[in-house]
Amino acid sequence: MRIDSLPVMLAGAGIAVNVLAGGLPVVQDVDVVVAGGSSAAVAAAVAAKQAGATVFLAAPRPYLGEDIAGTLRLVRVPDDDDSHPLYRAIFDGRRATRSGWPFTYTYDVAPDKTHPDPKHTVLSDGAFGDPAKHSVQFRGDATVTIDLGAEREVSGVELSTYLREQRNGSLSTATLASVGFRTAAMDVSASRDGKTWTSVAFTDRPAVLGTTNNGILSVPVAGTWRYLRVRAIRDAAYSRQLLGELRVLKGDSAVAGLMDRTTPFIVKRTLDEALLSAGVPYLTGAVPCGVLKDADGQACGIVIADRSGRQAIRAKVVIDATPHARIARLAGAESGAFKPGPCTFSRVVLSGECPKSRRVRATQLPGDVPVTVKGHRSREFPSKFTAHFWRCEMEVEMPDGSARSFAAAEQALRDATFTPLQADAADTLVMKDFPYVGPAPAVAVLTPSKQGRIGSEIAAGARAGAVAAQAAKAAPAPRGPVVACGALPGEKLLTLKPGERVGEHAKALPSYLTTASGTVADDASLPLLATCDTFVAGAGTGGGPAGISAARGGAKTIVCDFLYMMGGVSTEGLIGSYYYGNRVGFTSEIDEGVKTTGAVFPQAKSEWYRREQRRAGAEIWFGTMVQGVVVDGDRVTGVVVVMPDGTRGAVRCSNVVDATGNAEIPALAGAATEFITDEDLSVQGAGMARKTLGVAYANSDLSFVDDTDAADLFYFALRSRASLPGGTWDQAQVVNSRERRRMVG
Repeated sequence: MRIDSLPVMLAGAGIAVNVLAGGLPVVQDVDVVVAGGSSAAVAAAVAAKQAGATVFLAAPRPYLGEDIAGTLRLVRVPDDDDSHPLYRAIFDGRRATRSGWPFTYTYDVAPDKTHPDPKHTVLSDGAFGDPAKHSVQFRGDATVTIDLGAEREVSGVELSTYLREQRNGSLSTATLASVGFRTAAMDVSASRDGKTWTSVAFTDRPAVLGTTNNGILSVPVAGTWRYLRVRAIRDAAYSRQLLGELRVLKGDSAVAGLMDRTTPFIVKRTLDEALLSAGVPYLTGAVPCGVLKDADGQACGIVIADRSGRQAIRAKVVIDATPHARIARLAGAESGAFKPGPCTFSRVVLSGECPKSRRVRATQLPGDVPVTVKGHRSREFPSKFTAHFWRCEMEVEMPDGSARSFAAAEQALRDATFTPLQADAADTLVMKDFPYVGPAPAVAVLTPSKQGRIGSEIAAGARAGAVAAQAAKAAPAPRGPVVACGALPGEKLLTLKPGERVGEHAKALPSYLTTASGTVADDASLPLLATCDTFVAGAGTGGGPAGISAARGGAKTIVCDFLYMMGGVSTEGLIGSYYYGNRVGFTSEIDEGVKTTGAVFPQAKSEWYRREQRRAGAEIWFGTMVQGVVVDGDRVTGVVVVMPDGTRGAVRCSNVVDATGNAEIPALAGAATEFITDEDLSVQGAGMARKTLGVAYANSDLSFVDDTDAADLFYFALRSRASLPGGTWDQAQVVNSRERRRMVG
């Protein structure tokens, strides 16, 4: 297929462009709207709600806490303000108890040869998700004897297992006996000397971990013990059982106080719990990209962009917690001028070695993290290593303060900070001195502290939320017609040619996320961000190679992805192994390149794609959402995107490659698409992977999801986080769905 074939395909489909008619749908009418999903934003929303205000929060990423989890600012700063309950919850040692005590163990019977455990490490390596690679199999009952190394205070034992069980009569009794597996019960005994044993707990109620193939047996165990015996009892209706992970949970006194560092997953789930407990409605994956103004030019709400389109949220007071305070600047806030020249940025990487670039000033932060490489091991790198947090500072020449310049700076730091032993890395950068942005009428601004003090930022957010709630009580109603505005003064705007139209989704939110009705007018201002030959929408399994090929072929290429990794489902989604396929040609080039790039497969494959695109001259925009298209008759002539800072603008291009995996470009252009039809007999469920450092594969089957619906994606991710165990390092940001929207024909 030629690279310009997409417009030809659209022409054959018969375009009826999705042009917004009647304005943007209003989905919320509240006292206070919080734009941003940072920890300070959550604190502000909770405080405003507690002060009696109605509140809505719009978070740009698929999770909350991008200021901590997205930047890997996981280590506590000395002398930080630790007084706020939200800060204490994020660093509460009890939230990490599921990572448990380290231990060694032995079996009373040898595991089956098909799923062995020769080094006695499978049950304690933190890898869980793929029964073919991360399990120990027994044909009968099995007892695991655990040695904690010394007497430890214990609060419980968890045994994660794999399930292949009878559901709705799907398997015959004979088939079930031969191919199924299930652990029915767990019996736990404890000892201080290894000689005298006390029976302490039993359960025959395994819980399904929100998926159809993972289960957990969990029991409370009180006291101080050195040895534990865990007897896993096979279900008599099955021929075998597959054990995955054992965790010995720490007692309360062993985890009292605050941890020196937290994890991305603890941050995300803690902030979820804070909003849910306070009764604050919110939506993740919703990028604040515009402001509502009344007849006096005063801000009276915001515009969000998400997978369903754009929606308006009316509010008496706006709290801007976006990275560069674009919402406040759109509202007319006073701001300092961006001075071109060298700017200092920092990025945190978690690696077994210090970044070696001479341009980087790397500081090792407290805390060691053991990493065990699982799946796609390269013989060039160790299978086990200790990773450290490295805060890397670097000067980057900035021509201006545009989102495009920030995207270029991000790529420069990625070039300088990647190492072969990288186990994880921050999605986003932290700028040392961003120009001052002050408040505007009816708009408050939350800015990061220069010292990176999370506790101080949370406390400031809480104060802002309380003040906003009081201000909302006295705020007058907006006067005259309300208009949505999305461009700053001085930004170069897109000029549509005769016959051109902008197509975008025009879907409101479902009733359970809607408290208002009606529409607001859109001023249709659209900054022109760039021009290129080829625009690649999506950098996953298809878009990664497409970007390389286009750039190698000499095309001026821009590649964008909403994720901050390339490779999509195969890297961020942790489906890091092939299922058959013809592994020759360019595929073999990828495989060989990944082997020599790094030890941890998801990090190495993403970096190989990124590096090859950079070498070929492609421009890369991470954290960028495809939101619309520019169509001239039967041809796509541009793409509308929303950048990480909330800039919604257009890219003029000659060719578009749709690698979204969801037929976004054809659907936005009005071409015929389909999702699930009457021809589909059944559909396998979707999942969001549990991320374990060093692991390349973690498949799951949580539920069903509509990838085209913003609210469905939000609740799917929320449900996934609620189903994962507390010792999880992180949750993937991409949905591993087996069926998505596709173009007809």
